[in-house]
Amino acid sequence: MRILILLAFCLCSLVAHAQEPLSYFLPSATYRAQVPTPEQFLGWQVGQRHVSHDLLLAYMRALAVAAPDRITIKEYARTHELRPLQVLTITSTENHQRLEQIRIDHLALTDPSRSAAADLSKMPAVVYLGYSVHGNEASGSNASLLVAYHLAAAEGAEIEQILANTVILLDPCFNPDGVNRFASWVNSLRSSNPNGSPLDAEHNEAWPGSRTNHYWFDLNRDWMPVQHPESQGRIVLFHQWKPDVLTDHHEQGTGATFFFQPGIPSGNNPLTPASVFKLTDKMAAYHAKALDRIGSLYFTREAYDDYYIGKGSSYPDINGGIGILFEQASARGHLADSPNGPLSLAFAVRNHATTSFSTLAAVQALRTELLEHKRTFFKEGLEAGRADAEGHYLFGSEHSPDQAAALADQLRRHDLKVLPITQRISAGGKAFEAGQSYAVPLAQPGYRFIKSLFSRPQSFTDSIFYDISAWTLPLAYGLDFATTSSLGEQTASVSPPAVGAEPATVPYAYLLDWSSLGAPRALNALLKGEWIVKVATRPFSLAGKEYEAGTLIVPAQHQPKVSTAAGVAELDAIGRACSVRFEALSTGLTDGTNLGSSGFIRVEAQSTALVVGNGVNANDAGELWFTLDTRVGLPLTLLPRESFISSLNEFQTIILADGNYPDLRDNERATLRDWIAKGNTLVAYAAAAKWLADNKIVPLRFATAPRDSNNKVQRSYASLSRTQSSQRVPGTILQTTGDLTHPLLFGYADKSIAVFREHNLIMERSRNPFANPLLYAPKPLLAGYLPRGFEGKVAPSASIAVSTVGRGRVIAAMDNPVFRGFWRGTEKLLLNAVFFGQIISPASGQGEEE
Repeated sequence: MRILILLAFCLCSLVAHAQEPLSYFLPSATYRAQVPTPEQFLGWQVGQRHVSHDLLLAYMRALAVAAPDRITIKEYARTHELRPLQVLTITSTENHQRLEQIRIDHLALTDPSRSAAADLSKMPAVVYLGYSVHGNEASGSNASLLVAYHLAAAEGAEIEQILANTVILLDPCFNPDGVNRFASWVNSLRSSNPNGSPLDAEHNEAWPGSRTNHYWFDLNRDWMPVQHPESQGRIVLFHQWKPDVLTDHHEQGTGATFFFQPGIPSGNNPLTPASVFKLTDKMAAYHAKALDRIGSLYFTREAYDDYYIGKGSSYPDINGGIGILFEQASARGHLADSPNGPLSLAFAVRNHATTSFSTLAAVQALRTELLEHKRTFFKEGLEAGRADAEGHYLFGSEHSPDQAAALADQLRRHDLKVLPITQRISAGGKAFEAGQSYAVPLAQPGYRFIKSLFSRPQSFTDSIFYDISAWTLPLAYGLDFATTSSLGEQTASVSPPAVGAEPATVPYAYLLDWSSLGAPRALNALLKGEWIVKVATRPFSLAGKEYEAGTLIVPAQHQPKVSTAAGVAELDAIGRACSVRFEALSTGLTDGTNLGSSGFIRVEAQSTALVVGNGVNANDAGELWFTLDTRVGLPLTLLPRESFISSLNEFQTIILADGNYPDLRDNERATLRDWIAKGNTLVAYAAAAKWLADNKIVPLRFATAPRDSNNKVQRSYASLSRTQSSQRVPGTILQTTGDLTHPLLFGYADKSIAVFREHNLIMERSRNPFANPLLYAPKPLLAGYLPRGFEGKVAPSASIAVSTVGRGRVIAAMDNPVFRGFWRGTEKLLLNAVFFGQIISPASGQGEEE
């Protein structure tokens, strides 16, 4: 009997893990012999192992060579690791011959002045098939091998109709760096006999995992921020075609089945028209039919929403198309044990391939309806914009005009009209100056998208959010903004701001305004070049011009570089490279603090480390790394968590991102406190700050966030999950009040600062009144959702608190200063901690005796 059981088990195992034939994945069809199958090219069948990114693209190029009548391929971007992102344009021979005219005609649907004349009956639909924006959700990219092969090689009336009526943009991998990282991991740990146990190393990636790109950003949240080259190239491609349908192929937990949209109806963004969801619903019938045919379990209308417009499945919805999210239960490698039985990579791949084909079938049936939707979407958008009494959004900053320019650049990436203000405008109690401000007309086809970027929602039909609840862009950039019904006369041109070093015969010193975005990069370059640089700790004035605390001074004395032509040329080169202006002074006699005063403190180059590894929030750590590395050029050490304590003496500044850190032993606690006490700086965010308090490194106290715990009424068990989720701060914008004299606030002109919060921790104010440089406003909610009672609890608390240990200090901050790379308005809070942390007086921090 034992032998029979063993034989039966082995037979089942062989059946479950045997190589699947090509027919397992593809519709029944005749295929061109000259087009290589994935197996012929790779040497193994899809599903046997994970395809690396280089092989994935090599196969796509081979298809383009074998089927040039159907496929062209082009590179549209390079990742941070310099991997190419390529898109295949797949359509009929006839369509290829007039492809540019098809694109121009299709774009005419987005222009209400031309769209009425379009003949939809003769116009192909445009479909963007996109795979694996998350690297460890790689069944999508593996499925793209099969989808591309079928479209290149299949013959017959059905495929000819698809190619004639559709231009298909097939993007085999949204995230090359992540997919390649994942393939390397799982292939290197693949056994000849796959093991589905969740304990197997194959299913447990090393930190930070492969979900993200090189800098550990979630690229599926970067469609709106567009901070990375992958997204920047993709957004250009998107707006070159304005696709009618875009698919976004993902994976979810192993215990699930297969999800396709529509998602949770109450989670739809209110600015997205109802027609989007009606068309999504119609397309869902095709996915259900296809999955029914192969017997795959699925679900819809739950778990996922379309509120945040910066995801791949929601960005098209508010830009005239239909975004479709597919979520396949993940094998987390090659095979996984699941509640629904053994889950193989091949099975996951088949579901993604099947729904790719069902998408194309749906588009064939709904082609004119999809095209009409696009035409109507932009026509109604323009009409709504013209009727909107607000007229124009204005944004700008007299103090930091380059931040306004950065926002204008981000908006233009989304094919929106942004106008420079060339004549001063007063609106909403604010002045928007020429050369420092911009206007966004609401009367343009992208009206709905514009409203989503500038609105400040505070009431919602649902309190559950799959992603963040607010993203108001002018608040993210720390800018003034208002609306106006009229721009008045805006005709004169504005000269771009001067950059470089101001000419001077014999300069006494050069000054640099710290408020500009490029100033930290310039300071870093100066310190690398061993220039002597000082920072003003008090404001001063000269010749009627006011200079704020935080202004940098590059004195000529003891610094022969400045007094030579070569030195001035080097300073000029730094200014131009960093888009900043060094202002020449001929005297140090100022009104207020003279340049030789002790109120100017030398800024020393700091050896800085960011702790990384298990338990650290990889997204938050990546955002800090990305900012310091790419925007500042800081030589940052990524310090493994395991060697954090033993390596302390190599650094003067150490940063702890949000995360879960292991408790310190007594000797480690003493070592860390001794290192701080020597005069060093420790910067800790969110849970890392609480960890320091729990380990008695700092005397900070944390309050308990309010909970919905009404026990006077019986609560439905079915509502438990939603009740728990509604008590979470999902990503909300809060107002804080800053002490502009504090080194951590250098570069700010307005004490009201919008911060981004995405957790429930509440840090109580320090007893030392000098130790709280950033506090929440009495009514802090600016935009987004807060659980009941949370606003009253967070209002009297601190966003930043400084604690003292000997001669050193610990800077504890509750809010992510560089959220997703686009929250530029609080970027200086991080950079000030890194560059000026050492000059913060220990007397200003809360010590243990307090």
